Amino acid sequence: MSAAAMLRAAGEFDDVTMIAVVDAAARWLEEPEGDDYAYALLGAVTDHPTQLRIYGELLGGGDA
Repeated sequence: MSAAAMLRAAGEFDDVTMIAVVDAAARWLEEPEGDDYAYALLGAVTDHPTQLRIYGELLGGGDA
């Protein structure tokens, strides 16, 4: 939830897009070597500081 809130604050995403991005990034983190894909996805939709915060949050502990 907090990753979605960070993404919401960073841009003008509708609910469906916000959920899709966070869900996809979280799903990539479950795959072997998927962390690079999750990080890249977040970087494609937001700025670098926000990318780091959301990625860290998805990993379970703040900044990566």
